[in-house]
Amino acid sequence: MGRGERVLLGIGGFLLAVFIGGQIGTRLIAPRAQEEAKKPVVPSALAAPMLTAPKIHCPVDTIPGGNQCFPLLKDDTEGVTLIAMPGTRQIQGITTQYEQIPKGPDRPDDYELYVYPAPPGLPGGRSVGAGYDLDKPESERRKISAALIGHGGVDVPGMRGTPLKVVAIERQVGEAEVLFAGTLWGNTAILRHSRREGVQNRDYILIFAHMDGFGPRTVVGATLADGEVVGTLGDTGSTPGMTHLHLEVRRGREGIDVRELAQSPSPGPALLGETIVCDPRNVLPLRRR
Repeated sequence: MGRGERVLLGIGGFLLAVFIGGQIGTRLIAPRAQEEAKKPVVPSALAAPMLTAPKIHCPVDTIPGGNQCFPLLKDDTEGVTLIAMPGTRQIQGITTQYEQIPKGPDRPDDYELYVYPAPPGLPGGRSVGAGYDLDKPESERRKISAALIGHGGVDVPGMRGTPLKVVAIERQVGEAEVLFAGTLWGNTAILRHSRREGVQNRDYILIFAHMDGFGPRTVVGATLADGEVVGTLGDTGSTPGMTHLHLEVRRGREGIDVRELAQSPSPGPALLGETIVCDPRNVLPLRRR
C-alpha cells in the first residue's frame, strides 16, 4: 500500500469518525429521549440496534458479510490482519475497505474484564455501553447509513464531571504523553503510549473524546502517569445529553513518528491518518481478581 493510499484511507477514517459522531448524536436522541437529555446518563441511547443476517459457513481466512464471504488480508509490513469488507467506506464515490486490528484470540471477549478511565457507570456495575464492531460482518455493526457504519472504540457512560484517568496499557514503556488537547470530537485529548512488542517499542494513541473539560496537566507535551486525570466525563461535540467517554485505541504505522504528526497544522486529522484503529481489548489491562 503506497503512502498516498494510506493517507487517503486515513482521511476516510477521519471523515467516517466525524460523520458517525454527528449522526449517532442526531439519530439516537429521538423526541422522547430529548426530554431526558438533561439527565447525566442515557444508557439506552448507547445500545445501538443490531441487524440480523443469515448464518453462512465461510472457508478458512474469510469471514461472513451478509450472504457472502470476504477475505482476511495479511499486511506483512504492519504485521496485522486487515478485513476486506464491501462498500463500508466511501471517499468521493470511491469504495475502499476498513483497515483495522481486530481483537487477538488470546484476549477475553467480555468488556467488563478490562480497566477503563472511568469507574463503572451503568446498572449492575458495568462500564461499556457500546463496543468495538469493525471486525464484525457489516450487518452486525452500528449502522449510520448505507455506506458508513461501524464503531472503532468503546463508549463508557457515567456522571458528568467524573474524572477520567490515564490507564497504562499492557507492556507500556514509560508514561503517556499528551499529543493533542483541543476540539476534535468535542473536547478531545490524544495520548501517546509506547508499548513493548517483541524486540521493539510500538506507538499507540488513546483518544479521549466528548469530555466536559481537561485535567490541569493535560497540555501538549506533558507526560501523565498511570491514574493521573486526563479530563472529566461529558457530552461535548455531537452527543448532547449522552454523557460518556468515547475511548479509541490506534496503533502508529511502521516508520511513522506520531510525535511529528502532532506538530502538524492539523494534528487531529494527521494522527488519525497515520494510525490504524485497534480493538481496545488488545492493549487495555485486565482487572485484578
